[in-house]
Amino acid sequence: MIHAKRSTGGSQARCLLGALIVASLPLAVYPTAPLHAAVIDAGSTGNRLHLFKWTPTSHGLPVVEDLASSATDCSNHQPLAQATSLSAVNDALQGLLTCAASLDKNLDLAVVPLTLMATAGMRVLPYRTQEQVMTWASAVLSRGTFLFDPSRVQVIPGSQEAYFGWVSANYLAHGFQITDPAQTLGMIDMGGSSLEIAYAVPTSVAGQIKGQPITQFAFPGSTLHVFATSFAEYGSDAFNQHRVTAAGLCNASPPTPDPCLLVNAMDTSVATCELHGAASYDQCRASVDSNLHTDCPTLSAAETCSLDNTPIPAIPSNLPFELHASYYWAFTDLDITSVTTDAMTTAAQDVCNKNVAQVLAKYPHLDAPNANWTCEHLLEELLVLEHGFDLSQHALNTSQAGWAIGAALVSFVLPSSDRVDHTCAKHKYDGGHVAAIAIACLSIGLLLSVFGTWYFLSKHRQQYKIEVQLQPDRNGDYIQLSEE
Repeated sequence: MIHAKRSTGGSQARCLLGALIVASLPLAVYPTAPLHAAVIDAGSTGNRLHLFKWTPTSHGLPVVEDLASSATDCSNHQPLAQATSLSAVNDALQGLLTCAASLDKNLDLAVVPLTLMATAGMRVLPYRTQEQVMTWASAVLSRGTFLFDPSRVQVIPGSQEAYFGWVSANYLAHGFQITDPAQTLGMIDMGGSSLEIAYAVPTSVAGQIKGQPITQFAFPGSTLHVFATSFAEYGSDAFNQHRVTAAGLCNASPPTPDPCLLVNAMDTSVATCELHGAASYDQCRASVDSNLHTDCPTLSAAETCSLDNTPIPAIPSNLPFELHASYYWAFTDLDITSVTTDAMTTAAQDVCNKNVAQVLAKYPHLDAPNANWTCEHLLEELLVLEHGFDLSQHALNTSQAGWAIGAALVSFVLPSSDRVDHTCAKHKYDGGHVAAIAIACLSIGLLLSVFGTWYFLSKHRQQYKIEVQLQPDRNGDYIQLSEE
């Protein structure tokens, strides 16, 4: 707020002073030049490059666009976790870099920071193997055109992957223009190797939980306590392998038919033997349910039981959840229009009681290898919601957005201890940074001119007595001129 006290007249001086300050401050605080950052998601089933462009706004977080969202060449099915040589890693990553170069011909990738984050497929490998593959990945990316730092190639913990997914879901939903945990979204992401869950819990609950991965998410006006964790081997592929092994289907000769594999389907990818399908909704549901393990021995009043007999903070009642990855594709491929557990049950009953040819004929979005396990995958997704986290009565939605947007925001935008350092001493600046610096310098010049005007008036127009106090409004968006 600008307060101007007048001894004798002075409206002209106040208007001049106020106009100069009001004109200069938005330039200093809100540069609008677009910024860019690239994130490679090295997952258990393949790799995807995201090239994010964001434009800062005069309030809240920037507008984010993924330039690679519709570029099929920016993804592949060559998991780094399966690479055994530098050549294999090069084959998995080189196509992504080529794709990135074609997305925006006017963008200088040499000033765009690149991050590679590997997830559950890499986490299950021995540490020495992880280290070797990440070294190979650094060697490949260092020869590319992006702004690159080897420290940006990393295997991220499951809790961090979950947290990034939560940031992504809530950024896209409301841009964090909220203060109450009840206004946030919970997030569940089921990949091939692991399953992640994250949600905000009330401060009173967070204070009662000991030894749980709870992160404080601070933004203007509020601090949220976010529980984020990962369940290894509860991704769709890993869970199916565990289920088949636990059932001992390969112990018999010939192998016992699998009640979760579609009739007339055959598979050798999840077991040591050749499996044959005998899908049945009731039998597959029982097989999946028996492997979820949701019987915790002890719980505190602030906890609930979840997958793998793991206590987690009690999920706030009626908290809406957004479902990522396998969930999104299940609803899309099977044309499930209502995002509810009832609709999933109906779809599972239909799919599990058809043979593979009938499923492919009814659902053309499916391809043959993936269609074989449609019954099993859908029932796992359903029972995780119903029995794993007791979310049948919660509002649900699906989204194609994964954790990569959240990773970019945390690394490059949000004030966070995990944020990548972009100081002059370490990195170049892209066009957005240069523009911001130029605008800041211009604003400083304007402020100096304001001071000069004030000094001149104080010396030559003694009838004016001006006292200036700057104070932003509650949103920090504008300056008001008022008179006492």
